[in-house]
Amino acid sequence: MPDPTATQATYDGSCHCGQVAFTMKLSPPIEEQTLKTCNCSICSINGYVLVYAQQSNVAFHDSENDARKEYRFGTMNFPHGFCSNCGSSMYARADGGKYGDIIAINARTLKGIDISTLKIEQVDGKNVELS
Repeated sequence: MPDPTATQATYDGSCHCGQVAFTMKLSPPIEEQTLKTCNCSICSINGYVLVYAQQSNVAFHDSENDARKEYRFGTMNFPHGFCSNCGSSMYARADGGKYGDIIAINARTLKGIDISTLKIEQVDGKNVELS
């Protein structure tokens, strides 16, 4: 459970064309977290730099259009969201199970964030058991 006294920050993000936009609340702020890159096939191809949040702390603002699509593969338990207009890779989210209510947001989609200033750790996603 998140610490109610911890500092919380709000971030805005979007795809390249802006048709898929969102607001994310994050605690602690992104500057205090270690983001993840992964060597699995989809993360490598999409160039993800991931920051993790509760899905309930991410609000998408694209309800007027149907630009946000999801791609599922493998176990089918981790839909990867993208913009169907510009193709930007936005997130991967858990469909329950042992990963619960987690969404991994591609930090490259966040406004005003310089990725080069953040702590980033490589994880071995090729060898993670997802079932």
